[in-house]
Amino acid sequence: MTDIHDIKPAVAVSNGEAWLFYLLAGLAALILLALGLWLWHRRRRLPEEETLEPALPPEVIALEALKQLAADQKNSIDGQTFYFRLSAILRQYIDQRYKFGASKMTTEEFVPCVETLELALDLKRPLITLCRGTDPIKFAKASVNDLKMDADLRFVEEFVQQTTPHV
Repeated sequence: MTDIHDIKPAVAVSNGEAWLFYLLAGLAALILLALGLWLWHRRRRLPEEETLEPALPPEVIALEALKQLAADQKNSIDGQTFYFRLSAILRQYIDQRYKFGASKMTTEEFVPCVETLELALDLKRPLITLCRGTDPIKFAKASVNDLKMDADLRFVEEFVQQTTPHV
């Protein structure tokens, strides 16, 4: 008799607590998801308490940089470095004051833009002369004396002061 088998043992039946475990686990997952979304959304917003300081006007930045350049000139920096810095200060000032990309232009691109600016001729002509005169010093290491460096520094200071709008 090999075709008759004994009765299978009794299967343990839960008393209904398994669904409670799944319910609590799902609830915990939903709470964690909601908390994560809330933190992510809160992090993306700009803080309301943060206050931004107003940017300094371009003339203040330029005059401060020129003052630093004058102090460095007294410590005898070479002409090439002096004119690289002077040109950068001047172009950054013009870029911020007149809102065109003067800092990224070559001298040949920059000069026609200067000619279109509403400047007095006693400012426009020396500015163009200065811009064209700095290129040989900056790029070909042409020699320059201290008197010319002082005069060019004074011109740029006067240019910034004369083009500053008065309220």
